[in-house]
Amino acid sequence: YLFQQATRPNSVGIGMQDSPVATATWILDKFYQGMDPQSDISKDDLITNLMFYWLTGSQTTAATLYKEFLWSETSAQNIKFLAAQRFAPSVSISDFPHEIYPNPEVVLRFLYKRIISYRKEDKGGHFAALEYPETLAKHVHEMVELQFTNS
Repeated sequence: YLFQQATRPNSVGIGMQDSPVATATWILDKFYQGMDPQSDISKDDLITNLMFYWLTGSQTTAATLYKEFLWSETSAQNIKFLAAQRFAPSVSISDFPHEIYPNPEVVLRFLYKRIISYRKEDKGGHFAALEYPETLAKHVHEMVELQFTNS
């Protein structure tokens, strides 16, 4: 979906804007691709998420974000800079097993030289904030405490 939205966002977006079924098909496919199979996201939560796109007509602008990020000159410069300099801010990482694009810990430790907290979670995916909000909130709270303790 990343490639599709980054290269042809209007094809995806306009198709979704024309049909609530197309919107549901495209977005729910992404949910099921990046969800923990054991999570209990309710149908109401999924429908609420779909309605944000459908009622605001923001399907095309949401898809265009990928094109603007991936193909902009600024984005290319930022990626080159990060690759050359390694990212310097303090970061905290929650590594969820069902992430759509998993990153090995060794790669993350290379890219981010100031990881103050790295937690390999036992459940959750790309939509962890919706799937397991307590787990993510606990880690965010711990990260903030660590940041202030280490400052």
